[in-house]
Amino acid sequence: MRSVIGVLLLMLALSVVQASPLQGGNDNVKCTLFEVYRTPGEENGTVTLKLDVGLLGAENATYELLDSKDQIFRPTEYKSYQPGRQMLVFQVPEGALFKLMKVTPTAGAPFNMNWWLTPKGTGNGLTLRYYGLVDWLIEPELQAVSFDVSLANGGDSSIFISPENFTLLDQWGWPYYTTTGFSGVDLEPQMAATHIKVSFVGVSPFSRPSTLVYDYLEPNQIAIDLDKDLAPLSDDVVYGTGSSSQSTSAAAAASAPAAQAQQTAVQEQAASAATTAASETPALTAKTNQSTGEKAMSLKDEINASKERLNGVNQGTSSGNTSTVSEKIGSSIDEAKARLEAVRKGLAS
Repeated sequence: MRSVIGVLLLMLALSVVQASPLQGGNDNVKCTLFEVYRTPGEENGTVTLKLDVGLLGAENATYELLDSKDQIFRPTEYKSYQPGRQMLVFQVPEGALFKLMKVTPTAGAPFNMNWWLTPKGTGNGLTLRYYGLVDWLIEPELQAVSFDVSLANGGDSSIFISPENFTLLDQWGWPYYTTTGFSGVDLEPQMAATHIKVSFVGVSPFSRPSTLVYDYLEPNQIAIDLDKDLAPLSDDVVYGTGSSSQSTSAAAAASAPAAQAQQTAVQEQAASAATTAASETPALTAKTNQSTGEKAMSLKDEINASKERLNGVNQGTSSGNTSTVSEKIGSSIDEAKARLEAVRKGLAS
């Protein structure tokens, strides 16, 4: 029963940060991109994208990502789960913004699927852009999540950024604060966007992250709605204003020669993966468990670091010293627990 509860909690946690699936197809083939997960890339300045894809109506297909600079990226690795369902692995530059994914079935016409919006917000000269989930930890008593965001300073003066600037609101509007994820940094005016990982620990397993906020409750706060802002890009954004189905078809065929050149090799690789999926499942599961363990350890370390920092804050306050951190996160995790305990006692009486 405990394992079942753990799985349900994990599903709950993941459903929080998922965008709506992307779908596309032609008369005979349908493709669904369920989710994208980001991890550090194989080289500095790169990111690994793992795409969960389902294909119906065709034995296989080739896939390409097109970014905002019209650069084409192809999978470096395929992993088959079941016939038609597989994970595609891409190595892409950090901060790359994508327009579409092109799907070329083994039989039938190619088609495009518009990529998701990369939500951003601005306030007081600062631009915050949200890239997605990069880490999570789920336990029966709590969950922890980490997000990849970038910040750019378009103002005239330096801005100091620290974890305490960020707040995560759940579906009920409850604020979770963070003191972990990255070291404080000075953003100089007009400098290139800086990527940071923002982590929230001590989150209730029943909370669904809904909004990521910079400078919560301040006049120039920036809020990213994780429910509404992760919609697919419009055709006007992808293909230009006044786009039509003809432009869509033209764009779909733009990289056809390159796709055809790799078609045979990819088909052989995918076919081999499909026929050996059963035998590879234990190894894949072991690798997945190992990866999950590594991510869990990293967040556990952050949880411990957060507790140490909060203990330091409490000690400084008790000795008469004023802590800017404690002022900034007046509703810290421990304080929230204390408030909830007081509510429980009030209800009990």
